Amino acid sequence: MHLKLIDAQMLKAYRIARPKLLSIWPQLKKTGWTKDDLFRIGRFKYPLGHWGIAWYPVWLIPDLKTTLKKDGTIVFEWTERHKTVQQTARPSCYWQKYWKNNSSDNQQKNSNQQNKYSGNQNKYLTKSERKPERKEENNKKTINKEKSHVWKNKDTAKNAASTANSKSTTSTTATNSETAAKKASGNRHHRKNEIRQRLTGINTSK
Repeated sequence: MHLKLIDAQMLKAYRIARPKLLSIWPQLKKTGWTKDDLFRIGRFKYPLGHWGIAWYPVWLIPDLKTTLKKDGTIVFEWTERHKTVQQTARPSCYWQKYWKNNSSDNQQKNSNQQNKYSGNQNKYLTKSERKPERKEENNKKTINKEKSHVWKNKDTAKNAASTANSKSTTSTTATNSETAAKKASGNRHHRKNEIRQRLTGINTSK
């Protein structure tokens, strides 16, 4: 079964890659590589399935250069049409950490979305669910309207009382002014009579 999945080019690549990878095996092991990551045969035809990097056809490139980084990344580099081309390969432990970090980030995003949803539930409620809340809002509005009408009535009563007091004060001032004028006219008439009596000696106040 496995022999059917391996063609001639893959076999050549494996024969070139195996001695090179075994020569740096201690370094690869320290950075997280396993022999399954290097030499595993996939269940399906390449590139499907999980194949080790020793089966990659990139090993057949004549001017290929391989470098191992500190984080375990193997960099394949070659020139193609006057341009440098790079291809990378990483161990399975790297991808496990990568997916764990992504899963934690996704969980945080989902929790944030749930918090947003819980904070804005009114936006996502159906009409039947919104009805009781609308009734409460309408009741509050009617109570506020009634309060405003009461305060308006109080204000109108105060204004009417103030206008009535102003009218009464104006009327009292008018009557007081009339009585004062009458007294002044009476005093004038009395003085005129006194002056006439002194001049003529005749009493005219009868």
